Amino acid sequence: MKIIINALLILFLSACGPSELEKEQNATVACNIMGESAVVDGASRIREVNLAREKNKSAIFLGKDSEIQEAFEYGLCEEFVLDEENYAQLLDDAKIAYEQEMGAVEAQIAILEAEIKANEAEFKAKEEKLAAEKALERRKNNCVSGTYISLEQPFVTIVQNSHKVTQISLAFRVQVKCDDKYDPLYSDFGPALSPIRVAVQQRLGTITEEQLREPTFRQKLASDLTLAVNEVLQSNPTLGISAEETYFTGFVLQ
Repeated sequence: MKIIINALLILFLSACGPSELEKEQNATVACNIMGESAVVDGASRIREVNLAREKNKSAIFLGKDSEIQEAFEYGLCEEFVLDEENYAQLLDDAKIAYEQEMGAVEAQIAILEAEIKANEAEFKAKEEKLAAEKALERRKNNCVSGTYISLEQPFVTIVQNSHKVTQISLAFRVQVKCDDKYDPLYSDFGPALSPIRVAVQQRLGTITEEQLREPTFRQKLASDLTLAVNEVLQSNPTLGISAEETYFTGFVLQ
């Protein structure tokens, strides 16, 4: 009979304690209060944990606030409030999972950074290639469309049968032979400069005062000078230069 009474007493006392659902609800309420309030401090968190444990008839918490914050950090607040027997193992597992997740994130970041660097390198290479192609196209166009050569020293000649003097400065649009990279082989008349000056000087020396008054005199003179320069250039074929047009950059009659 005594054994039966003791059993009934234990059953009665157990029935008076909170159910598992009530314990979980108490833990949830405590965690919500601690997690949602922006002004909860360490002392308040410890108080909330112990209030919930008191309702749950479990051991009071005698630790520090850092342990509560750690439980929040790893998503184990309710397990901590419930004082689960395997809480330490749950915390270790959560830490390992977090480290693995962070390792995976760091690995993914490293992959993304490597891809960004590769894309940047590829983009830079494309830019450099495009710039080189444009530069090559410009050189090619210069070879096709020609370039300009100016004679620095002006030509001073006496007009025939006159006391007048001309001072003429010239520039020529020329076609220049290029190498396989479309770079001009010469940027000036090179060794042909001296004979060109002689040929130009000879033609300018034939100018008469009557010719100067002709409306088309300069056009005809420019054409004659182009022919004279080309005669010299044709005798120097290795230069790869031909004159296409003559321009007067200065024309003074005194």
